[in-house]
Amino acid sequence: MTRCRVALSMVFVLSSALLLAAGCGPRGGVGGKPVPSGGTVTLDGQPVEGVIITFVPTGAGQPASGVSGPDGSFRLTTRNTGDGAIPGTYKVTVKRQATAAGGPSESPKDPADMIKAMEKMAKGGAPKPTGPAIHPNYESVEKTPLTWEIPSGGDRNIKLELNKSGT
Repeated sequence: MTRCRVALSMVFVLSSALLLAAGCGPRGGVGGKPVPSGGTVTLDGQPVEGVIITFVPTGAGQPASGVSGPDGSFRLTTRNTGDGAIPGTYKVTVKRQATAAGGPSESPKDPADMIKAMEKMAKGGAPKPTGPAIHPNYESVEKTPLTWEIPSGGDRNIKLELNKSGT
């Protein structure tokens, strides 16, 4: 009976290890480690501030996202702030960040600031997008023309060049 338990335990441990290892692959990051990734986003050649950039893996994996600053620059986050994206191929969406009552765009750094920003939005009415319009094609994973490959060493020079026609 004891030998049977030991054998079953070994089978369970080995099966668990194989399942975990199977998830660690280069296809958009199931279980992979994020690598430093970021860049700039422009609309018709001009930097775009306050847009949410989301990298959605084309296969199984975890998305990465970031928010653009005044110069259009952004850093991607998968698990921890600014940790980057897991190597792989992504469809990229860009969406205007909504702000309360047309106020300034906020990108809180910690949970307490996020709660304050949410309370402020609740008092200010329905959120309204600010800045130049982003074509709806860029907001949809199915319609976005943007794709990007994150290499194993990361990519800090991503250039997302949007245009008003959404192509």
